[in-house]
Amino acid sequence: MLALVEGWRQSGETPAHFAAKHQISFAKFQYWVRKSKAAATPEEFLELPLPSSGQICVRYPNGVELLLPPGMAAAQVLTFIGY
Repeated sequence: MLALVEGWRQSGETPAHFAAKHQISFAKFQYWVRKSKAAATPEEFLELPLPSSGQICVRYPNGVELLLPPGMAAAQVLTFIGY
């Protein structure tokens, strides 16, 4: 269904016309359009390479900053960011 939604986006047709043409209920098609948008939403965290030198700064939403020593293992860093 996600491939069908992508086909609709490229078609330029209205969602209702596209759904009818492909014999899909409009409500079902709208569900899959919403689901495709959720699937395309970026992750909450972005994976970044850890620097080999220099401190790592983790800044929490409440403003607290945590400075981690250089060379800390990625698994340890993940425990601090709650991943």
